[in-house]
Amino acid sequence: MKNVILASIVNINFVFIGRLLQGASTTNISIGKIEQIEEKPYLSCKFSILRFWFMCLILYNSILIADSFEPVSIVLYLMYWIPTVWWFEYFYTLNYARAILCSGFAGKWATILAIWFEPHPLYWIPPGLFSLYCLYLASWYRYCLPH
Repeated sequence: MKNVILASIVNINFVFIGRLLQGASTTNISIGKIEQIEEKPYLSCKFSILRFWFMCLILYNSILIADSFEPVSIVLYLMYWIPTVWWFEYFYTLNYARAILCSGFAGKWATILAIWFEPHPLYWIPPGLFSLYCLYLASWYRYCLPH
């Protein structure tokens, strides 16, 4: 349990670092632009629900990485986590092309991590599904909205 709490704190710090690297606010995500769009995808959810699932993902990923704090494992994990964090800023500023790149890369990298990390590849299904959901949202807004 101690390692999970430590991993959660480290994971939240990774979120702040990712947002700082992106040049975005670490604590505030502006959803005004996306809220102005009236048409929503079929499987859309409110930002508060998406934030809740993101917080659950932080806790779940913390359980995954709590076993191993080896530098190689952390770097490989960051290659998944940073694009996942960056997706939010790109999506909510209507930069759907970059949002698609981030979520697509994160989903593919989650698959690689499922193969690389132990104890079982199926443990990486929730992070992969979250990335695929983000890819779905960005793709829908990019390609399905009337121009």
